[in-house]
Amino acid sequence: MPIPEEIKRMRPKGLFKATEVRLISGHYYVYEISSRWDENKRRPQKTTGRCIGKIVPGEGFIANQYYINTYHQPGTESHVRHYGAVETLRQLGADIGEALRYSFPDIWRQIEVHALLRLVFSSTGKTMKYDYEHSWLSNVYPDMGVCDSSVKRMLEKLSMRQDAMEDFMRGFCRKGHKLIFDGTSIMCSTSDSHVTKGYNSRAQYHDQYRLLYVFDRTSRAPVFYRVLPGRMVDKAAFVETIRRCSCPDAIIIADKGFHSKANLSYLMEKKLRFILPLQENTTMIPPSFDEHDGDGRYDGRFTYRGRNIWYKVIPTGDRGNRIFIYQDDFRKAEYNPLFTERQEKEYGEVPLTDKDILSNRRRGVFSFVSNLEGNAKEVYLDYKERWEIENCFDYMKNSVVKKPLYAHDNETIDAQCFINHVALMYFYRLLRTMDKSGLKEEYSAEEIIKRGNNIYKISEYIGHKQLTEMTKEDAEIFRRLGVTLLA
Repeated sequence: MPIPEEIKRMRPKGLFKATEVRLISGHYYVYEISSRWDENKRRPQKTTGRCIGKIVPGEGFIANQYYINTYHQPGTESHVRHYGAVETLRQLGADIGEALRYSFPDIWRQIEVHALLRLVFSSTGKTMKYDYEHSWLSNVYPDMGVCDSSVKRMLEKLSMRQDAMEDFMRGFCRKGHKLIFDGTSIMCSTSDSHVTKGYNSRAQYHDQYRLLYVFDRTSRAPVFYRVLPGRMVDKAAFVETIRRCSCPDAIIIADKGFHSKANLSYLMEKKLRFILPLQENTTMIPPSFDEHDGDGRYDGRFTYRGRNIWYKVIPTGDRGNRIFIYQDDFRKAEYNPLFTERQEKEYGEVPLTDKDILSNRRRGVFSFVSNLEGNAKEVYLDYKERWEIENCFDYMKNSVVKKPLYAHDNETIDAQCFINHVALMYFYRLLRTMDKSGLKEEYSAEEIIKRGNNIYKISEYIGHKQLTEMTKEDAEIFRRLGVTLLA
């Protein structure tokens, strides 16, 4: 079957080898061809070389990886740029870009570019220019300044827009949603006041700053944060963070480090719904509960992931608060050998005190104070949802901020943290879309970003743009995400 002339005209021009179009299984493939002298036939003989891509009617030539590696080296008049990942994130997070445009009308493009480059390429100040020039973002925003001085000026501008940063974040806080509060430590090297010696979650003493984060469990996305000095405890900044977040009618779910009389009073004064975990040695649990050490002291039990969870609910005060006490049999079994080992070491030397007996009776026991009206199982499940923010910290440290931050002043830290937050928002938008489309069970977000990053767009010297070939699997992934990648 002859090849239509309109298909032949779509072959790439200006190559150092001749090409030929062949129809195979209904597709038009482009091959390199050359000739060599055949001594037996005494005439030139055509030789077929490598396939360099295919031609799709209505779209044009689509290059493969061999074409990119062979014909598009530095110094040629065409440009090959990473396309799939940044375009996917821009399409899924279009509302994030619009919110940036509204809050930062003069530097919103720089913030978006820096956030996407950090997420896709783990870009730092030293690699930002190279990554930008090899990304499709340099075609979307061709006049962007990414040299060291331009980046420094942008960070300086951004650092002075604290009010705009918080307004931007508040725009993603929704009325009546469940908000999870927790803090994490970020290692950093600088001499400014944010960075101080402090203990992280592993009891390691480092130069660090703290991030107090707010995660919206209802929309499943990070929505707000504050930068704190490295030695500050989270509960000291809890009330101010709630004020700045300004999300009415929210359900506040926090970790055990946030409970204090002052914080509890503020939540009740503002008539916010809350779940606050108590310390293991809390005195809010009545002494009558500790008089017995058995399952009979509980009101009942339910199962969670195949484990028995015993519960007791005790009203406290006259403002509708209740103490929810739980015992996890699996957790208690884990503690038993540790407690026995301690007893064996101290047997006959140091007598057990009242505190030791209390610790024994509260092994595997944990408790919350809450004003929620749900039953014990509902409150327990609400609190267990806070594992989402632990994942958020893991994603931030492993997928967004892969290296310790080096900053010269607090302003640089503030600006960099905001860019990291925007990158995290794009990342979670991808995660949420994957979850809705069923892709989260099959792929990780990092894998999809990597696959997208291997999809290039080529700008030819005549101005024509081409998209590299995708496998059927990749094409199906982006179709399910609702993303359109155009040549």
